[in-house]
Amino acid sequence: MKPQRPQRHQKKPSIFCSNIPSTFLLVAAAITWTEAVAQGSDQALNRCRAIQVIAARAACYDSLVDNQPQAADAQRLMIENQRLRQEMARQRNSEAEETTELVDTIAALEKRPDGWIVTLQNGQIWQQHVTRRYELTVGQRVRIYPTIFGGGYKLTAEDRGGFIYVKRAR
Repeated sequence: MKPQRPQRHQKKPSIFCSNIPSTFLLVAAAITWTEAVAQGSDQALNRCRAIQVIAARAACYDSLVDNQPQAADAQRLMIENQRLRQEMARQRNSEAEETTELVDTIAALEKRPDGWIVTLQNGQIWQQHVTRRYELTVGQRVRIYPTIFGGGYKLTAEDRGGFIYVKRAR
């Protein structure tokens, strides 16, 4: 007599696999709806085209056009959109020009467990915000410059390689 194997648990189908038919139906319904809308506008044009009386046909076409956005409004919105884009680009460029580097000499240092507090000769105070070993001394010239991704600064000493991340305390 053979020993029986224990039955393995059957994997349940993923919710993604079990919803494929319903997802397909939703996509098909959306496509059908957009086609119906397009056909509805074609049907309305065909109804107008079928009218024999010229004045009535013109009135039918006018009623269809009245439901469409006005060309003047569309032109005004397009000009306003272009103006806003140019203004945003100008702001981005001015912000990029403002981010310059600072070169100064260390006036005072305070070593804390979480990093350095650096006071520069111009009075600015910078605090290390990513703990990393980096030797600094009073009197060293340092360069502080923005990171590539923005929002932070790096401090590097002229006679040393490497850098530390700092943020302006005062």
